[in-house]
Amino acid sequence: MELKKECNLNSDCAQDSYCGSDFKCHTYPVIENTIVNNDWTTPAAIIGLSVVLSALILRKRRVEPRQFY
Repeated sequence: MELKKECNLNSDCAQDSYCGSDFKCHTYPVIENTIVNNDWTTPAAIIGLSVVLSALILRKRRVEPRQFY
């Protein structure tokens, strides 16, 4: 059984291919970049509003000290 080699070097293959370990030309895999955009504006606004509202509630619940004299 004779092993047929399609290529020995990358230069033996086409421009968009490379020579694999099986001595055959393979096309380069397409690598896609996933871009993740994190928008933290809405969560920051919710937390900010909750802090302000809790401060207003605590301020309103404050009981004035009684004067005994």
